[in-house]
Amino acid sequence: LTAMVKELGIGILMPLFQIGSLPHDLATKSANLFATEVLPYIRTEVERARGGKPTVSMEAQEVRV
Repeated sequence: LTAMVKELGIGILMPLFQIGSLPHDLATKSANLFATEVLPYIRTEVERARGGKPTVSMEAQEVRV
């Protein structure tokens, strides 16, 4: 995912966490894990690829619906 973001110059990522009959609690868990475990890594790698230029500053927050 990080390689695609860097190679394609993606500026906005819109992931889908609930597909079909996936229960709400599992979709929320998936979104929270993405926000806390995946997104910070991607952000760091993209910033590194841009020569240290920061991406939009948004801290990962727990998803509440």
